Amino acid sequence: MNTFKKTLIAAASASIMFAACSDDSSSNASSDESSTTVATSSSSTKGDAKSSSSAKDDDKSSSSTVASTKYGISFMVGESQFYGTTALDEDFNTAIKSFHETTSSGSLVYFNGALYSLSMDETGASVLKMFKLDKNQDVPEKPTKTRSFNSTALMMQFVDNNKMYVIETMADKLIALNPSDLSITAEIDLSEYVDEEVSAVMAFPGSSAISDGKLYVTLYQVVDLNNSIMGPQGEVAIIDVATDKVIKVASESETSALGVYDDMNNTMAFTDEEGDVYFYANGAMNFIEGYNEGFVRIKKGEEDFDTSYVFHLHEAKYDGKSSNTNWLMTGGVYAGNGKFVGLFGDLSDPTNFNNFEWQYVVIDIYKKSIKKIDLGLTLPWLVPSVHMDTDGTVLLGHMDEEGASVLYRYDLDSDKITKVADVETGFVYYVFPLSNN
Repeated sequence: MNTFKKTLIAAASASIMFAACSDDSSSNASSDESSTTVATSSSSTKGDAKSSSSAKDDDKSSSSTVASTKYGISFMVGESQFYGTTALDEDFNTAIKSFHETTSSGSLVYFNGALYSLSMDETGASVLKMFKLDKNQDVPEKPTKTRSFNSTALMMQFVDNNKMYVIETMADKLIALNPSDLSITAEIDLSEYVDEEVSAVMAFPGSSAISDGKLYVTLYQVVDLNNSIMGPQGEVAIIDVATDKVIKVASESETSALGVYDDMNNTMAFTDEEGDVYFYANGAMNFIEGYNEGFVRIKKGEEDFDTSYVFHLHEAKYDGKSSNTNWLMTGGVYAGNGKFVGLFGDLSDPTNFNNFEWQYVVIDIYKKSIKKIDLGLTLPWLVPSVHMDTDGTVLLGHMDEEGASVLYRYDLDSDKITKVADVETGFVYYVFPLSNN
């Protein structure tokens, strides 16, 4: 797998050439825009991927109901991602044969009866496809609607039946669309918020969350794109969802690289039960000395960071011990009651994401403690598989050093892990119930 740094530079360099406005045409996909690709089953393969995950689902159901429900799911096989819908007790080798193929750099979301795929091609440009599911919750052979972007778009944020946002990272903008037909309703230009005081040349939007009628989206102040150098502060643009107008940009100095280049379906931002919005900064992944990782927050109704709260993970108690040598979280999902399920590791070599040195953990953002989940070490880019199920358990994928790939279910209340399925079709990348977040 390529490193984070190499991925960022390659994607950025390619997409800068195409950083014009989004394609204004929205139409049904033609026959050559997308076709169902038959995938052959294979043993677990390490793909060129990074991480993603979506937020907590508030729907509840019994475990028996969950077992028979279809899920949105994708498998990473080599450099490709195959996605569709299937029950988790189905034969994945059979299911994948009717799945669609896309690149490894792509996100997958379910909303209101449709599956949305947003993926980046080799040039850095992105394509959003919407598939209206049939009565059996299967994905049709061709997308219902397609929207192309001339720059790298990494994430989707759904507001309601009438509005969604696509975060067009490399073009310093957000695109508001109607989820039903992908027509553009607004473009929010963030280029005017480039911070010249830190010599930034671009302001990439990253992770986002919605609270109290406002969209909070992190800004990554790019100082040197070729060397992945950014400004030292954490920043969030606060946008009125009703008007798509920027209210202000809030800054804090406790962390760096807040929500940076996050193609994890908003892994680095989430809203808790109180409506407070939390953000995670990866501190530039140890590339820049003195940059700090950690959680910060903006309280509900506020437009500035809460100066009384910062949580640096390297200072947290880890499995009952007063200190730890690990210091970086690559993503996960907020599971309620202050608990965040994610991957925690020691990125001693910041240029290598292929080390099996990452541990699934439960992070208590209120008590500022970390507890191991009883699974062996794995790779950090399996984070897209971490998702809340409708019964309150957490789905998560795992791969060990021997290449064995497994999908598990974790119950936070009982601290128990259950194997859902062995995975022979590459490894599980995205997996989530077909219910709105």
